Amino acid sequence: MSVDPSIYAPFGGGPGSTAAGAPAQRTPPDIRPPGERDQDEELAGVERGLLDEPARPLTDEEREAAARDPGVAPRVYAPASERVPKPPAPGHEDLAGQVDEDTPERQAQQATDRSS
Repeated sequence: MSVDPSIYAPFGGGPGSTAAGAPAQRTPPDIRPPGERDQDEELAGVERGLLDEPARPLTDEEREAAARDPGVAPRVYAPASERVPKPPAPGHEDLAGQVDEDTPERQAQQATDRSS
């Protein structure tokens, strides 16, 4: 099968042509015109339909649940003098107590301790 070299003309030549000795890297022309690229008419139609539809009314159960919902509680910060560290979660004690001796800082410290 032979390739029609004219399809590569907008890209500066055909297969095997190089610019300043670089290997040829050609992309075939895009089938869709630039104004139609990155557009999905079907998805746009679905989105338009969702935006244009009125919201459905709430059911009695949903209305009751909304009435009982207290909403988001306001965030409360303790003063620094009242803050206490939390104990680790079960199973995390082993991880929290480990010291990683392989960090560059600890290795440098060990090297200076040995040389002193």
